[in-house]
Amino acid sequence: MKFLKIIISFLLLIFLNHCIVTEPFYLITEGKEQFYILFNRQPFKDYTFYDKYKEKFQEIERIKEFSKNFLKLNVKDHYSSIVEINRNSVSYIVIASDKLSFNAKSYWFPFVGRIYYIGFFDIDRAKRYADYLKNQDYDVKISGVQGYSMLGWFSDPLFSYHLSYSEEELARYMIHELTHSTFWLKDNNKFNENLASFVELEGTTLYLQKYYDEPKIKIFRKKISEEEQLEKLLYIYKLKLKEVYEDQTLSIEEKFNKKREILFSLKNELLNLKKSFSYYDINHLIKKEFNNADFVLMNLYIDPEIQSQLRKVLLECNQKFDCFWQVLNSKFK
Repeated sequence: MKFLKIIISFLLLIFLNHCIVTEPFYLITEGKEQFYILFNRQPFKDYTFYDKYKEKFQEIERIKEFSKNFLKLNVKDHYSSIVEINRNSVSYIVIASDKLSFNAKSYWFPFVGRIYYIGFFDIDRAKRYADYLKNQDYDVKISGVQGYSMLGWFSDPLFSYHLSYSEEELARYMIHELTHSTFWLKDNNKFNENLASFVELEGTTLYLQKYYDEPKIKIFRKKISEEEQLEKLLYIYKLKLKEVYEDQTLSIEEKFNKKREILFSLKNELLNLKKSFSYYDINHLIKKEFNNADFVLMNLYIDPEIQSQLRKVLLECNQKFDCFWQVLNSKFK
């Protein structure tokens, strides 16, 4: 059984982090870190700092229980162990898009199917691959990953930096990843991430309502409202760019010029939005240089049409998640 798990973990590595021509030792290098994570999971009570974070571990258990009983998520023995890690992201994904379209570079993995990013455990290797893609004339983005689901093949651990998360941040993270372990459509990366984002927000809201007082819930709702305002703004600007890219009357040079104008206008809009924000930190977005890869990543997680469809299913199920999962399974599986 142990040998079988090692073989499966190697296959898991392949589809979580795909081998690429520009990184000939990719599997060896990334595999070393993947195996470290798999074989260095410690039960919570064996963790060196268990007593220091005892209340946080109790919170984790409560989120798991809630996820199982109310959200009907596949909890099993996920988040019963922890891995000590000396960085704030477990890995880094690289996303690439054509410069005059939102056609993203994709990768095919066994079991999972086609997805639109590739992962590295080391930031320098991620940067090298990002530079390679830039030289291939792609718009590129690197994004830190707070964790990932192993889709039920293995129990997912927490990482040591998760212990610094607030109650709502921890609930959002765990519910998002547990959704992946509960429902995964092969070759539909966009739906999978939108589903996890939807259940994350719905589930975290219900969790806070059950266990916390109104002031905390009120702050969470305001923060989510600001996130939604930001998402709507970015979606509007994605549509503006899309209209330019699809305009057959424009030359390539004109499209690039209009793209620069639109992205400059977006930065001004973000500055205006900042004035009305109280909880969501928008400063990192104001400082960054947006490109098409940013919009590809955003749309992978929050697509208004998919979110609307999922909300409709949950409403028709009278907010009952057992019904919600039954509907999704009957529709897609």
